[in-house]
Amino acid sequence: MEKLKPIFQYEDYRIFLTDYFNYKRLKIKDYSRRQMASELGFNSPGYLTLIINKERNLGRNGAKKISLALKLKTMEERYFLCLIRFCNAKDEKKAKIYQEMLSYRPKHFKLTLNDSQNIFYENRMCSVILMLLNVYGDKFKLE
Repeated sequence: MEKLKPIFQYEDYRIFLTDYFNYKRLKIKDYSRRQMASELGFNSPGYLTLIINKERNLGRNGAKKISLALKLKTMEERYFLCLIRFCNAKDEKKAKIYQEMLSYRPKHFKLTLNDSQNIFYENRMCSVILMLLNVYGDKFKLE
């Protein structure tokens, strides 16, 4: 990982924090969670570990600390705060928060697809079948 992916490419802040740690670790061999926690403004490396391991949620104050420490630009910070709300939200609120997240992504920003998504979109027929199923799906009977 030569360069950290843009924050807009993430849909889970914990994965972003893990990637950030791994990125720093490549640059600084003995980089530790303790060092990361200190850089991000946390007194306890254990607390940061609990967040990354999904045992605790990151709150607004912690998010602000991280945002300041990483020197996120305005839209990146808004996206990051929204990303945290999205990950911490109950299912019924996720769709609305996701739409808000998308509004913070730059217009020119393109998501990169994973391998299974690439395979799907490489074959034009898959897109056509999906479209037909969306339009005529209730008329088909699977036996």
